[in-house]
Formats: sequence, structure tokens, C-alpha cells
Amino acid sequence: MSLIEKASGKGTTSGSKYNPLILIEEFFSGLTVDQNLVNLVKYFEDNKSEVPVTGQDFWASQGISQEHDVRSFYSKVRID
Repeated sequence: MSLIEKASGKGTTSGSKYNPLILIEEFFSGLTVDQNLVNLVKYFEDNKSEVPVTGQDFWASQGISQEHDVRSFYSKVRID
């Protein structure tokens, strides 16, 4: 990525630096997914203009409703 940015003259990409010990701890304890979700939520809290869902929730923002009837949902699925 750095080579492309240098060639185009558009600047550099910089990501947050992670402590390698935290990555090792997450790997061995199984907390990686939890930590990734925490980082995602923190990112969108700090960058509200980039939040992919606007409105009260996903369903309201997309103008659709949740499927509550599991039987009707799975009746549409064909299993061969």
C-alpha cells in the first residue's frame, strides 16, 4: 500500500499500532473477536460521520422489519 501511495503522491496510510503482547494474549485467551468488536464500536463513537447505519437502528434505517417467525423464514429455504 505504501508503494502505491508514494507513486500517486497521495500521502501515507497510518494505522493504530498494536502492542504485540496484547495480540498474543488475545490469541491464547480467545478474546480476539471481543476486542475487535470493542475497537469497532470505539472507532464509530469517535467518527460519527462514518457510521454506516443512520437512524434508530439498522431496521429503521433500511426501512425494513425484522423477521420474527422462524418457521416462516425457514419454510422459504430449500434443502436438497
